[in-house]
Amino acid sequence: MQDQHKPETPERRENGSSETGCCEPVGRNTHQSSSAKIDVDAGEFRIAHLDMVPVGLLQELVYSHSSRESRILPAPMADLLKRCRSFDTLEGHAEALVDELMLDPDQVPTLLDQLRSLAEQRLLVSRQEIGRNWAQIEDPATPVEIENVAMVTCDRVESARRCFDSTIRSLKERGRTPRYLVFDDTRDRETAYRYREMLGELTRALGVPISYAGREEKQRLAGWLTEAGLPAPVVQFALFGLPPCQMTVGANHNAELLTLAGEPFINMDDDTLCRIAKAPERADGIELFSRADPTQLWYYPDRQAALAAEDGEPTDVLAMHRRFLGQSLRGCVQSCGGVASLVADQASPRILAVLDRDGGKVLATMTGLMGDSGMEVSSYNLLRDGASLDRLTRSGASYQRLAYTREVRRTVLRPTLSEGLHLMTPNIALDNRLLLPPFFPVQRNQDGIFGATIRLLFPEGYVGFLPYMVAHEPLQGRASSRKDNLIAFTRMRAAEILIQLILAFELPGGTWLTAERTRALGYHLVDLGALAPTDFADVVSKRLARLVANQVSMFDRMIEENEDRPEFWIRDVEEYRDTLLDAAIDPDYALPRDLAALVPPKQALPLMQELVRHYGELLILWPDMVQTARSLRAEDRVPFTILPAE
Repeated sequence: MQDQHKPETPERRENGSSETGCCEPVGRNTHQSSSAKIDVDAGEFRIAHLDMVPVGLLQELVYSHSSRESRILPAPMADLLKRCRSFDTLEGHAEALVDELMLDPDQVPTLLDQLRSLAEQRLLVSRQEIGRNWAQIEDPATPVEIENVAMVTCDRVESARRCFDSTIRSLKERGRTPRYLVFDDTRDRETAYRYREMLGELTRALGVPISYAGREEKQRLAGWLTEAGLPAPVVQFALFGLPPCQMTVGANHNAELLTLAGEPFINMDDDTLCRIAKAPERADGIELFSRADPTQLWYYPDRQAALAAEDGEPTDVLAMHRRFLGQSLRGCVQSCGGVASLVADQASPRILAVLDRDGGKVLATMTGLMGDSGMEVSSYNLLRDGASLDRLTRSGASYQRLAYTREVRRTVLRPTLSEGLHLMTPNIALDNRLLLPPFFPVQRNQDGIFGATIRLLFPEGYVGFLPYMVAHEPLQGRASSRKDNLIAFTRMRAAEILIQLILAFELPGGTWLTAERTRALGYHLVDLGALAPTDFADVVSKRLARLVANQVSMFDRMIEENEDRPEFWIRDVEEYRDTLLDAAIDPDYALPRDLAALVPPKQALPLMQELVRHYGELLILWPDMVQTARSLRAEDRVPFTILPAE
């Protein structure tokens, strides 16, 4: 008797027919099939760019974006297609499917026949087919020149000094002479004076001018923008935030974007050092990635161990970023050895289709970190997969030391082009020639909001992850306990709520310019900000309920897929899942915990709604704001105090 728990799969009957009716031909074609032939017994294949929708009883309608043809496939055959996620020979896929579906080895010929038929109908695409027209493409585009290195800082004079001193010395050794800019959000006049004094000392010691933009300079920029006709309240929110929010890193980034409008630049956080190391375990090739976060983690008990850079090498940080910034996907792949170098196990069929037609653009490139993780808490240590989880769970003794450590190395193994949401700004290059969106001016995780926003506004925009790490050494000690992690994971901040509201928006069909998309998202948020408070609370609650459902499913899937992992890890994951479920039924679950720390709890959600409305207004006016800023630059009106080298 067949095991009822085994997934269905096509099997031949003795007379050569299939129990599912999906052998020769695989499915019914609603259009005439392409007559072009391909060698299905040579090369490596994976699922093509398809839309698949269940129809009728145990069938799926499959539409191919490359051939523009539709077919009806039996559901088990559609399942086979979905399981061919990485490039492999058809025989390799057949053997892997036998293992994955727990079938007898004598089923390999049956599966191989089915895969051949799918390949002949272009439902599986070959690596060679993706690169078939590449020889006709001209040389890759000239790398983007990055002439600006900027740092955002606030109330950390000594930390900022270390950052810029190490950066300027490193680039001078390599003959680089970019412009150096500091964006300071300090409110205290005495501290601002100390910044100017420190930067003046650096200019004299290192022989390079540094441009400084503090609050006075940014007020000058705000005045120019309002004189040009932009509403003062929106400009003030963009550059200075909104009381009672004191954390305004995003506003500082907006000053950076506007001041450098039209020019690519590198941003460095003030608690990083230009001390660069390669990924601990480098791999060949270039990867396309479609999940949330492509980085891997290596865990350390203390800062000294995490920063021990025996794998360090003299590295030009500008050259690292300019290799990929602003390039098309195909240009990046060509620079790394062509289609033969491509790793696509975690890539969606859609991103491969964009690659094939030479579309897409790298909007940002970022390095990894070594030292402090840069995350609020360390929950993510537990919630990894693959090699990262292997490292964490090697032994119970090491797990107890490392499960909640902040000291890590975090990077990719090879250059990786991602369409996921993950983005961090400690060392990032932005192609600011494009109309990038504004940062959310207040509170933490403004870079997470920025990552979600560019994902929506640039359907074919990608983030390039570089297989290098910069040192992240905040002078202030940071720690997070198990209790801190549980609270942070189960109580949302304003940023996490806003990300859910952004992701809930779907642009209408048709061709939209980036400015139109930006304004459309802005109107969506303004509409949410105009709801009755009870209706806004309902919207937030529904979005968070969906998030909880997805996260609980993720936990269950992790436990199921890692049932052979040590019990101590499984217990922790189950605790996170159960704590999240308990929190989700708490009446206060939808209250943003960071705002509830600034105002009485009953005012936290109204403040959230006010911030959503203000950010929507900023998005609506942002294209005009950027255009005005570019005009100001053309008139040589820049909000800087330049500290000369003499």
